[in-house]
Amino acid sequence: MTVLTHAIPDDLLTGLRTGDEKALEHGFNELFPALLAQADSELHDLPSASRIVERAFLRILSGPPIEDAATFGRLLEEEMHGAIIREQSRLAALRRFEHNEHVGHHEAHHTDGVSAQASWTHIREMRERSAQPRAAHDGKEAQHLAAEHLSAAMSDRRRWSIPIIVFAIVALCAAAYGLTRIDPRPSDAFVTAQLNSSNARTISSAAGRIGNVSLTDETAIRIGAGSSVRVVNNFGDPLRAILVQGAVSLAIAPQKKPFEIRAKNLGVSVTDGKLDVRADPDRPAILRIIAGSPTIKVGDSSWVAAAGQSYAIDGAAIRPATTAELDEAFAWLEGRFVVNGTVRDVVGGFRRWYDVDVGIADNSIADLPAQVSGSLESLTSAMTSLEKSAKVRMIWQDRHMLLFRK
Repeated sequence: MTVLTHAIPDDLLTGLRTGDEKALEHGFNELFPALLAQADSELHDLPSASRIVERAFLRILSGPPIEDAATFGRLLEEEMHGAIIREQSRLAALRRFEHNEHVGHHEAHHTDGVSAQASWTHIREMRERSAQPRAAHDGKEAQHLAAEHLSAAMSDRRRWSIPIIVFAIVALCAAAYGLTRIDPRPSDAFVTAQLNSSNARTISSAAGRIGNVSLTDETAIRIGAGSSVRVVNNFGDPLRAILVQGAVSLAIAPQKKPFEIRAKNLGVSVTDGKLDVRADPDRPAILRIIAGSPTIKVGDSSWVAAAGQSYAIDGAAIRPATTAELDEAFAWLEGRFVVNGTVRDVVGGFRRWYDVDVGIADNSIADLPAQVSGSLESLTSAMTSLEKSAKVRMIWQDRHMLLFRK
């Protein structure tokens, strides 16, 4: 296991506490050589070691604030260890692929681009891409405005009269009846504000990994590789709400209080059920209803759906999802990898679901159509499917997999 023995720079701790980017960068640059050397001592590959350091820092920076060096050192040790294990597994998978496909590669190690500055640039770019604009806080006020006016009027004894008392009784009865007719679902503005609050927490699943989490209401969520779920602060009181980025499968615990799901331009409100959601930035949002009767909202449209239905939402356009779309969106739940798109889309899928970097050496093939399927347990079947579908070939160069036209 990677053991951290060096001191944590003061600038790094200052940056973590205050959010000072310059202090963070200075501290990272000071600590980077030691971390790189430790990772390289186990991987014997500087580019891979550099990626390990970047991933460990990214995961820590995306977590809660850290106040002391001991906590930071412990978290960094855990993240480095986990990242090294995953990288060793990835390299082992590549070696198996090389053996099965009878391909060779050069053993030369290139260190171009391996530096503290280059790694910090990668970290900064990733943080900027993951940043979300915050919505204004919900101004849900004046719910009891009529009652306040009534109280003020009744406090002025000079205005008391039989007609006013009668009017007050009628108004209170009407208000009581109205309360029984109020939609129990929270407003969209309130849900959005809570999801974008700095107190909300994000649960993520790294590239090449599928995670499982149980919320405090016993709702179970399976999180696809490279995906995340943002959960409101104090989940369940007064709100059950999450924001989905990527692919998830939910088994929602039954409650009278609705469970709110937001994903791209899709809103779902349901008291119980089982749903699958795909909300990738470059694809239509996909919703598959396995159980339950959710209320769905897209733009100005709202309707109650039923189990067995599925939808594709592309902007404001709503239509039934096709079989191919459902297979691509949710094949991962069956341990399969499916992409229907271009070579570029498939390469992005390799990086996300296998945590493997595959380069496109010939830009002319990037937009060729490709229909790829394979097992998530092995890259070999998916790579073979890509080579056959798009008529490309994979060649090893300097320990990298590169795609060329056949």
